[in-house]
Amino acid sequence: MELGCVDPECLVFVDEMGTHTSLAPLYAYAPVGERASFEIPRNRGTNTTLLTSLDARGMGPSMAVEGATTSRVFETYLERLLAPALRPGRIVVMDNLGAHR
Repeated sequence: MELGCVDPECLVFVDEMGTHTSLAPLYAYAPVGERASFEIPRNRGTNTTLLTSLDARGMGPSMAVEGATTSRVFETYLERLLAPALRPGRIVVMDNLGAHR
């Protein structure tokens, strides 16, 4: 059995990333011989998640939500943003995150 090739133009990659709003630096610089110091907020701030798609033409529809990605959030993204933007014949590729299943 021969496997066919997939045209890269047909692929749409979907993923998410999260961050928090405290914007605390991870690294600091100081003059030689001096200790770098800075204050880090006690509370990290609200987590924000960005869901988006990427294809050969660039970024597709995106959605930002407060909190983590849940199956309900992911389904909403798919139904209301991604699906209406897809052209026939497109192949959606996503990772194995529990919310995707």
